[in-house]
Formats: sequence, C-alpha cells, structure tokens
Amino acid sequence: MKFDFRMCRRTFGQRYLDSDVDIESVSVLMGHASTKTISDTIRNKFHFISETRAENIDGKDCIIIDVPKGDTIVDYDGRFYFRVGNTTQQLEGIPLKRILLDEMGIQWLDQPCKVDLEDISEDAFRFFMKKGKEAKRIPDDVPEDDMMLALRTMGLFRNDELSLTAALLFTKNPDKYEYGAFLKIGLFDSNDCLMRDDMLDRIPLVLLPDECMRVLNDKYIQPTYRYDTGTASRELDYLYPMDAIRELVVNAIVHKDYSMRQEVAIYVYEDKLMMYSSGLLPEGVTLENLMESHPSVKRNKRLAEAFYAMKYIEGWGQGIKKVLSACKENGNPEPEFSYMSNGLLVTLHPKRIATSIPKISD
Repeated sequence: MKFDFRMCRRTFGQRYLDSDVDIESVSVLMGHASTKTISDTIRNKFHFISETRAENIDGKDCIIIDVPKGDTIVDYDGRFYFRVGNTTQQLEGIPLKRILLDEMGIQWLDQPCKVDLEDISEDAFRFFMKKGKEAKRIPDDVPEDDMMLALRTMGLFRNDELSLTAALLFTKNPDKYEYGAFLKIGLFDSNDCLMRDDMLDRIPLVLLPDECMRVLNDKYIQPTYRYDTGTASRELDYLYPMDAIRELVVNAIVHKDYSMRQEVAIYVYEDKLMMYSSGLLPEGVTLENLMESHPSVKRNKRLAEAFYAMKYIEGWGQGIKKVLSACKENGNPEPEFSYMSNGLLVTLHPKRIATSIPKISD
C-alpha cells in the first residue's frame, strides 16, 4: 500500500514536504509521532501486524505499508467486512455470528438456548432413551428418570442452559427455536406442478426420521406386490430402496447447515425422487469422491452423537456406501449427487419393473 504525498498538493503534510522536511518529521507533525505509530494504529484497528517505513521512490517521498495476505474477511474497528466483486460490504447477522462461533470453537447447534421446559416432549425423551439403551450406546449410569441430568451427562448443556441441539432433538416444536428445523414432502407432475404436500413440522428431531418414512410409505412411494412363480405367496416390491431413503433422510437431518434456516425437502416425481439438505460438503469431501471411503466429518457433532446413540447412524462415514449397496440390492441405478442453492441434492431413480406376462403352457 503506497501513499504518494506529492499527489495531494493541498494537504497539511505536503506543505512541509515541499519545504524539504523529511518524511518521518512530517509524520510527527501530522500527529502520527512516527511510522511505528502508524503500524500500531493498523494493528489496533485491523488486528494484524504490518511493516511501515518511509522511502523515496522515483524522487517521491512515500510511506510504505507492507500488509500480509489475509483472510477474505477483515475486522476493522470492531466491524467485519468482506469483498463482493468490486465492492466492500459489512458482515452482519447470521453470517457474522457463524464466524464468531467458529473462532471460539463452538458449533452452531452448541449455542446455549433458553428452552421453555414445558416445550420438551417427554415422549421424545423416552423414545430416545429406549432406543439408546436397546442399542447399548447410552451408558447404564445415564438416568432415565431425571431428564435434565441425563441431557447434561450427554453434553447437551452450554453455560448451564440447554443447547440448541437439545432444543431441536426434544422440544415439541423445534422450529420455534431454529427456523427450518422440519421436513417437507411434495409430489410433483412432469410439469413441476405441486399435486400434494406434507409439512412434517412440530415434531422433535429424534422422531422425525420415522415419521418421514411413515408418510412416504403411506402417501408417496407405496409398494407394489410381487408374486413368486408357482406359489400363491406375495412379497412387497418397492420402486426405491427404502433402506437407502431412510439413510439419506437421517443424513439430511444430522448433517445439514441449520444456520441457513432451510428445511429438508423431498421432491417425488413419477420418474425420480430428490432430497435437498442445506449446506455444502465438508472440507476434503467433494462430489467426485463422495462415494469413496472418506472420514466422517460432523457439522453438528452433538446431533450426530444423539442419532448414533439410537443406532440410526454409524461413526465411520459409511452412510453413502450403505445407500449404494441398498440401491444395487433393490435393482436401482446409483444415486446422483449435485449442488443446488448452497445445499446438497440427491437424486434417486426407480427400478424397472417387469410387466411381461408369462406364457401359460398347454
């Protein structure tokens, strides 16, 4: 960064420069005391270290400020700014809060949350404890008859208040505490016209995957029947692998970016099923290597731990492999993964069902 004083003919400092006063002395006369004070001011205002010195460049007296390459976000005098194209914009609201929490090592759902205890669903808590105990993933010393002590033992408190994770898992209306903490399902025709929809809100997140699968089975992807040749027995036959859909539903709930306040959405068409969850893939995981082995990176650590305790997920990044395996076993093509509106979109295609009628022998 260069300041050419000779380009500012009318400034106070220029008059002294024109009188052959050295640049360091002009800095003192202008109230800077020295170039060191300029560096101190930059450090105090911008919170980074710079090197400031006076130099004569091409016969012009200049103050040189060497600024280190920094992040895309600049902190100036307690306010935060970032560049968008040719403009500088101030960072405020949720994006700023997300950055400050990240600086403190706190995930979005780990924030303390003032939860009205009357909002907590005892049925949801009992369901969670039952699943966890059956899976032997909740220790025996975690009390079932003292909800607050149990939640504290599981790390769902922050600064002596329930965390946002706890509010979403166990309150009767999670959307009250974080908008977008629900799921919606829509049936569309080939022209993208909505024919039917269901809003699965006012449901604690521990109950949401099962409720979602119930609604999908009852209204959207009902099974057909397959008859075994030569017998009167019949079996359910699904156009989509239900184990894969369940895995994707749980992953969407567990891994989505709740700070974006966008609900999980499932779009059902005649020839495809799409599922959207806000938030991009974690660092190191790309659309290209998503279906390969990769470490489990948890955007919402405590939320993931709760669903792990119920044995709804594992902790080894195996979810996508389960989806691929279920699709193959059910006769479906591999799913497609893409980005849409700063979120992950998964597309499943139905399997082909044989419609030919076997010949009856004479």
